[in-house]
Amino acid sequence: MALNYTQLTTDVYNSDLFNLLKNVEGAITNAYLDTQGLPTIGIGFNIKGNPDIRNDVLTLFGLDWNASIRLFPNLTPAQRAAENFYIAQINKLLTTAHPANPTKTQSQAFGDALNLIMIDRWNNLISQLSPADQAKTRPQFSFVDNTDMGEMRPIFVANLPTYEKKAIKGVSFEFNFPKPCHVAHALN
Repeated sequence: MALNYTQLTTDVYNSDLFNLLKNVEGAITNAYLDTQGLPTIGIGFNIKGNPDIRNDVLTLFGLDWNASIRLFPNLTPAQRAAENFYIAQINKLLTTAHPANPTKTQSQAFGDALNLIMIDRWNNLISQLSPADQAKTRPQFSFVDNTDMGEMRPIFVANLPTYEKKAIKGVSFEFNFPKPCHVAHALN
């Protein structure tokens, strides 16, 4: 039996891998605790253990965490202090240890706690800003949709090398290969 190979374009490869993860992990718009107790969102984005993903999510959700790239450059000192306070609250929830195998209620409570911070932030800080600045953020800690071309895909694509490393490590571990198994794929 002959093997046939198909060369994949980068877009097709990214789309296939995204859809595979979406089918395995689901595409959850709100934050939750996974079975290991890790803060997670989207197609299994670990927003505790992966600072790049966490920062991408915080930026997408309109949190002005990055001092070198300000979303809201015209905040007063009091507003900046308030924004930093909300970001610290969110980071504390994201980096706190949570029990493995959380109940559905515990997982939901985690997501609700993040949403309450975002709602409080919206009501007490963001509502004071211009409509243009308000459009850069949102009043909840969640993706607006879970469609294939929605907000999750750019975060996935930006962090694809991390996913590939973990997939190769997982395949190597699963099949007891003595050294990392290199999965060959053709990209343009």
